[in-house]
Formats: sequence, structure tokens, C-alpha cells
Amino acid sequence: MLNADRLSPSGLEYLAQQHVLTYMEDAVSQLLESREDISQYGIARFFTEYFNSVRQGTHILFREFNFVQATPHNRASFLRTFWRCFRTVGKNGVLPEEHLSILTENKGTDKKGVNLCQRFYPLRLSPPHLTQPTTYS
Repeated sequence: MLNADRLSPSGLEYLAQQHVLTYMEDAVSQLLESREDISQYGIARFFTEYFNSVRQGTHILFREFNFVQATPHNRASFLRTFWRCFRTVGKNGVLPEEHLSILTENKGTDKKGVNLCQRFYPLRLSPPHLTQPTTYS
């Protein structure tokens, strides 16, 4: 029989897996940077807006590379945003391969090791430059 304690992580393990400390540190840092503006709408609203932006994936906009790279969620959010901005570039057969090679290097995988770049190419399993050409005999 399965032990339920083995399947669910402890509270601290869960917080570590979800990088909650990273987001809390960033939220407090952002709060301290904009403390003059906080007096207008309050700390609770600031944290609400911050964590809504994390949930929506917009928290990575205009952020430094170290922050974008810090968590799998940040990297996935960056790729989604990047794809929305540049998906039309490849419609005429021209792909920004230098950008794709940056995104597919070492950290471009999700928790299961799946290449994140591949997840954002609709109806294709991988970007064109990563697939082998089909040859017919």
C-alpha cells in the first residue's frame, strides 16, 4: 500500500520546488524600490499585482538575465513572451536561428526535461532547424 506521506512533499520542500523564496525576495526588492508609489495604493495591492504578474508570466518583462534564468517558470514565461513577439518572423521561412540557439541551450528545458522551445511551435514537434530533412527514395 502507498504511504500518503511519501507522495506529498513537506511544506518546506514544496516551497523550495516552487521557488517561492525567489519570488518573495524579488517582491520585497521591488516593493522597496517603489516605496514612494506604494503609499498611493498599499502594500497588499502591490503583492497582489506582483503575484498576478508571476501567474500571468509578465513578471519577466524588462528584467535582467539572472532573474529570467532563475526558475523554470521564469524561463517558460520568457519563451512564451518571446514566441508571441517573434512568431511572425518565421512565417516566410526565415527563422531567427541565433535566438533559437540561445533559447535551446542548456537551461531551455522544463521540469521534465522537455525542450521548452519545442513546446511553443504549434503543430510541429520541433523548430525547423532542429528537425532532419525528409528524404524520399
